[in-house]
Amino acid sequence: MSFEIIKTHPDSPEAKNLIEELSHSLYAITGDDGKSSFNSQVFDLPGSSFIVLRKSGVDLACGSIWPISDDVCEIKRMYSKKPGQGFGWIVLRELEKLALEFGYKEIWLSTRKINKQAVDFYLNNNYLICESYGKYKQSSKSICLSKKLRN
Repeated sequence: MSFEIIKTHPDSPEAKNLIEELSHSLYAITGDDGKSSFNSQVFDLPGSSFIVLRKSGVDLACGSIWPISDDVCEIKRMYSKKPGQGFGWIVLRELEKLALEFGYKEIWLSTRKINKQAVDFYLNNNYLICESYGKYKQSSKSICLSKKLRN
């Protein structure tokens, strides 16, 4: 059976389970579960999307985008149950595709510097270190990355 991309709301059962797993994982790596940087109500706005990657009825990975401006969206809550299996790559490509469909020209994100696996994942997928933005300007623990999108 092939992979299925499900567009859903982060408050849906499948999304909630993955988000909770991500929160536990982030806490173990960084000492912060990341919940304060995520607002599920944003997904009621145009230009936002939350997706779950499923195979054979098993939810494997998730991720989302939401607007920062008309031209820029932010990736939030990227998670794969099994890093190194390509699930994160599939979700990232789908988020980039959705961002283009919404008309965004660039994607931004922030992660903790100590989360080397995430930093390396984005760098290996052509994201570049950029100037800190928003609440991350005040954080010495975060690293911000961006990618310009092409049609």
